[in-house]
Amino acid sequence: MKRLLFAFSLLTAAFTVASVNQATAQTTVTQAAFTAKINQMDTYITAGDTANANLTFKQLNTMMISVLGVTKQSIYSAATPADKTYYTNYLNTQQIPIYRAIWLLKSDLVTNHAAIDEKLNQFDLLIY
Repeated sequence: MKRLLFAFSLLTAAFTVASVNQATAQTTVTQAAFTAKINQMDTYITAGDTANANLTFKQLNTMMISVLGVTKQSIYSAATPADKTYYTNYLNTQQIPIYRAIWLLKSDLVTNHAAIDEKLNQFDLLIY
């Protein structure tokens, strides 16, 4: 009984992850749109409008999650093991570390403005 429950749990988890990855990958984020959103957040921070800066950051975060989803979908649908390795490395060595750094800086957009800008621009370069 425990084995059956465990197997069912694994199957459910695998299906959920695959569904989330496929749903996330359907949204396309362009570098131009991401750059425009960074500039919009910068404008709000410079004007002292932290409420709108935080809202814009949330939109940027959604965009970054979508980009990560595209990379995960590329891993999932890779035609060859070499492609899968390439996208896995791309995700783990480039996108995820920058995303984590941004996430740690988000608590104070004003104080961390320059550092967040730098990391957001680095992430922008990784959008494909």
